[in-house]
Amino acid sequence: DGSLVEIADLPVTVVSGPPRGEAAARNAGVRAAAARFVTFLDADDLMVPGSLAPRTALLEREPEVLAVGGLPSRLIGEDGALLADVFERMAASLSFPLNLDMGFYRSGRFFPVQSALYVYRREVFDAVGPFDEALPGAVDADFQFRLLARSATPLLRVPVFDRRLHGTNLSFGDARTGALAFRPQ
Repeated sequence: DGSLVEIADLPVTVVSGPPRGEAAARNAGVRAAAARFVTFLDADDLMVPGSLAPRTALLEREPEVLAVGGLPSRLIGEDGALLADVFERMAASLSFPLNLDMGFYRSGRFFPVQSALYVYRREVFDAVGPFDEALPGAVDADFQFRLLARSATPLLRVPVFDRRLHGTNLSFGDARTGALAFRPQ
């Protein structure tokens, strides 16, 4: 799609290989990462400018914290048009400071587990293990729940990324029909 040409002059490492799925791609990126902190962003989503700084600052200040999260910002359509602002609505439904743990989920509460919401210490992947390449889906949820079984994850009141919704989203859509199965409320 021309992406490689667009980033040719940037100080980035491109990891490529045959398509083997989301988990394999994330694992290849982690293996290639030389930095102390790792985050993810799917090709169809947009990172909110400035969203990395407060999360990495927390990791710098608190060496015992394994990962730190933020909140989704907006839902956008395939063309980038705004579908819903979700940051304020979600932030208003939570009490900060918030440490996300397994008890939070066991109590019936919901918080998204997309890996794009989090910045991880590089060593977390050695401690928790890689993304499970045998899973047909929900690899972010599986990884995040394995992490939460070891340690709570602080969540900051920071907008992190715009989620692009389209008929081929692995987590929302039915790729066969192109129908979205998501209600922003």
